[in-house]
Amino acid sequence: MVGTRPRTGAVVALVVALTWSLVVVVAALALPVYSGETTSSDGGTVSTRATLVEVNGTGVLGIVLAPLLASVLVAAMVWGRRRWPALGTLAWVATVALGLLALAGIMSVGVFLLPVVLALAVAILLSAPGPAPAEGSAP
Repeated sequence: MVGTRPRTGAVVALVVALTWSLVVVVAALALPVYSGETTSSDGGTVSTRATLVEVNGTGVLGIVLAPLLASVLVAAMVWGRRRWPALGTLAWVATVALGLLALAGIMSVGVFLLPVVLALAVAILLSAPGPAPAEGSAP
């Protein structure tokens, strides 16, 4: 059997997907994206800043962790795809599901999930098993 390692382009796309997924999680936990001002009874104003999780609660973690979970699953499927071709179909199912989640939330965090969807799609496309090389040809 020809090597089971995915092509370099697929590996790069998976690294991009995993990295962006981690950035989304860290940003939701640490990056203040909401700001406001409150006025105290003595007339002074206080500026407030809050993260996505602080404003929306821990329930939003399920949404921001979805790209990371999908990236890990698709990476495992891409890695094993040459041995078990059906994993390619499952990788597409996970990617399309993430894409639907991104579209559902496109007016808020969904737009930040789209780079992961695109990177996973590229990884799957580049990991498609090609025809076996002819004997005597260069690898």
